[in-house]
Amino acid sequence: MPEGDVIGLRDRLVADAATLRGKLPDLKIELLCDVAPEMWNLLEERFLPKFGNDLYHLVDLHHLMEKLGAAARDRRFHGGRRKAQALEDESAEPGQCGHRHSGGVDRIGHG
Repeated sequence: MPEGDVIGLRDRLVADAATLRGKLPDLKIELLCDVAPEMWNLLEERFLPKFGNDLYHLVDLHHLMEKLGAAARDRRFHGGRRKAQALEDESAEPGQCGHRHSGGVDRIGHG
């Protein structure tokens, strides 16, 4: 990104697209982003007034899959911890809480 100037970059993209559309009126313009709403809002803020609804919106599959994969891994991890906790709790005798250590399960009585 040039010098971190996101707004300037976006405005130059709009100007370049307008120049190309002026030379090629049938040119299709596609906006490509990851799933971040702030990116879509940033682009649409200038592209929609300039080109109206004559835009295609594409989602960057690579970044989308990264985000979905991270969410799935997080869900499996937390789901696995819940299952392990449930098994641990089931292994305790009534009125006691089971705590696992490398040597087995310690039993701790509740008052």
